[in-house]
Amino acid sequence: FSPAAETRSVGKLGLFLGGSGVKMTVEVGLPKDMATLVHVDLSHVRWVGLSHKDRLADSSSHCCVELNRAYRKAMNLVGDVAQWTGWEVSVRSENWLTHSIILRRSHMPPLLDAAQDIVMMLQVSTAALEAGFDETHIEEVVTMAANSLSPVGAGEVARGESFTIYTPMVQAKLDALLFDEEGYRWLSDKFGMMPTHFEKAKVFVKAILKMLESENALKHPELLQELAQVSEESDALEAARRLIDDEKAKRCMQGPRMQALHSAWTFRVARYLFYLVDGGFDSRLTANDLVDNVGIVAPELDKKLREILDFLLHIRSKDLNKRFTKEGEPPRSFMAHARDPLFSTCVFNERVMQILIETGYLQAQFSRGQEHQYTDLLGVMLRSQRGISLKASICRQILAATGKHAEEGALHTLALPLCEVVQTGSRFLGTYATAALVNLTALRASGDGVKNRLVSLGVLPVCVAHLRKNDDDLVYYSLLLLVNLTKAVHHRHVVREHDIIDTLVRLLTVPDLGVTRSKIMTQLPAVLGQLCNEDDTREEIASQDGVIERLCDIYAQAPGGSELKCNVMFCLRQLCTGSRAIREEVGDRVLPIAVEELKIFHHLQDFASSCVLLLMTLATARKNCELMCKTQLLENLSYCISDIPHGQREEHHEWLSSLRQRLQDFQADAMPVGMLR
Repeated sequence: FSPAAETRSVGKLGLFLGGSGVKMTVEVGLPKDMATLVHVDLSHVRWVGLSHKDRLADSSSHCCVELNRAYRKAMNLVGDVAQWTGWEVSVRSENWLTHSIILRRSHMPPLLDAAQDIVMMLQVSTAALEAGFDETHIEEVVTMAANSLSPVGAGEVARGESFTIYTPMVQAKLDALLFDEEGYRWLSDKFGMMPTHFEKAKVFVKAILKMLESENALKHPELLQELAQVSEESDALEAARRLIDDEKAKRCMQGPRMQALHSAWTFRVARYLFYLVDGGFDSRLTANDLVDNVGIVAPELDKKLREILDFLLHIRSKDLNKRFTKEGEPPRSFMAHARDPLFSTCVFNERVMQILIETGYLQAQFSRGQEHQYTDLLGVMLRSQRGISLKASICRQILAATGKHAEEGALHTLALPLCEVVQTGSRFLGTYATAALVNLTALRASGDGVKNRLVSLGVLPVCVAHLRKNDDDLVYYSLLLLVNLTKAVHHRHVVREHDIIDTLVRLLTVPDLGVTRSKIMTQLPAVLGQLCNEDDTREEIASQDGVIERLCDIYAQAPGGSELKCNVMFCLRQLCTGSRAIREEVGDRVLPIAVEELKIFHHLQDFASSCVLLLMTLATARKNCELMCKTQLLENLSYCISDIPHGQREEHHEWLSSLRQRLQDFQADAMPVGMLR
């Protein structure tokens, strides 16, 4: 590679050319305070990688994402003390194959509190690939460049001019508990540095271990033996208060902002103690050890465990001038906060909240008959300013919950917040929320109420817009949602107003770029088929160039008995209605396959139904009847009728018999003229 003369130095962006149709781009971002990255949902390199993937995908009319995964840097050639994480993305478009590795250098010296993102992107044109460029070299080149990337040259390391750490300043930040959980873990593992409060914090940990031991709930009793030299405290919260009232910390909290400083310090103490309880002290002790024992230990101990979790969760007002709790009183309970109308404006430790949600602890706090209050709470957190990880966790819980029976009132409660996430959230969250809406609209308990609610909230045009995104997962779940929402005439009328036909036809006829998109192709014919219930829509779809041919090609290539084949047969049957020319065209392409596969897969109820209904529609054209008789369909139908499983006999016997009778009448030249158009 050689630097491009016209872009050799453009800020922090470098462009290097490696021959015709090959270019390498290296983009080095400016260092940023790691504490600020949390507030813009960039706390992990994954979010940077996904954003990069979306930009690549949106830069072309159609593309496929071939790789989207975490990446681990394999080499540290200069002994860098910073932490490296990475994300790998490969996108194939009609013009380029792009392979990118996004690296994040975190805990950068000298203060170990900054992070820097570096993007390394190799692009090879389609023309170069067709000319013989070896695709296997693309990943190798980018990987080699990423692995060998270093922040300084070897000469600087030899002179001892790099990686200076301001240890006293780092220790001061540690003592002020200004790092997050990953920061504490990295500094401890890499440098053996810990806050001076660690010894007092171990008293808190030991108190929890003693509580669990008293109920024979401690999985690893040896942990207590390792803390034998630590002073004992029967009340874990009292140990936490002593840490909060540390004399050195108090001296830093003077003046008019004393209460605000004290509140912020208390919040950081709770966060640090949670880090220790959730694997930070020892991997054998996690937050699940506390959560799993709530409700099964003695009442007095159960109350203490709940109070500890309330303290670690640390729900409080954004106004730091307000105290977290009154002097000497336990923390306000979670349920009291949950019923507070101001809960949406509160702040809390989102990592703790995520664990409490995923373990089922939060849901267990609501008794039977109060399920709608739990869904209300999830909805409030989805609509408020929360982190992307917490909202994704909530969407996963809704996905799981909608697989069970739910009250219709609770379903209506979830519709609005999920719809807002679909409309305004990131593409990652939008995919999760759309999947949750798919489950929500599929529940029998929801009826048409939730569907009407979603349509009134404007979810249909958003779904159509998502179909235009180059994101297979988002497109797939949007199609599933459209399958559920286009079963009613008035909903189909609404979606027609947003150019859905052109969008669906584009998806149907887009080149596959060498990547299988079977999930999307499985649902696409189902949406098209449902839209064909209206005559004008059916005629518009059928008139689009290549639609019938493409559907027939998909039918021929789809595995026999598959859902894809069922949906294609449904769509073709809808398009054949009212048009003899289309029936004859489809008959020529699909009849030989359909006749043979009906005999093989007639025991599959959905497949057999779709196949017989398509054959009945095709049999209304004389040309198709002639072809059916030549393919020995009559013999196959007789075999199927005699071999249908008992549970399906009543449902399918009439259709099979009707089709057989129609062909017999045709052979005897006795079919009514009106049936042969």
